[in-house]
Amino acid sequence: MGAEAVGSGAAARPVDVVRPVLQHLADASADLEGEPRRAVPELGAHALGDQLAVLAGDVLAAADARGGDAAVVDLHDRLVALRRAL
Repeated sequence: MGAEAVGSGAAARPVDVVRPVLQHLADASADLEGEPRRAVPELGAHALGDQLAVLAGDVLAAADARGGDAAVVDLHDRLVALRRAL
């Protein structure tokens, strides 16, 4: 579910590739924590790296607390796919 979930293509802007991954990570963290899903705010391209770091950390913390090994594997796959897409 990792590589195919990252948009790509000649016309795709980096921000358009990163934002869906951010939303997926936020959703995964909310699901692990039993919290409602919320939209990730669009803060601007300059903030994408920070958002990615925070949301990845949230997934890792939630997975660690709740034994979500599949979420960690998914996180890894999505980050690798994102790196390749950029």
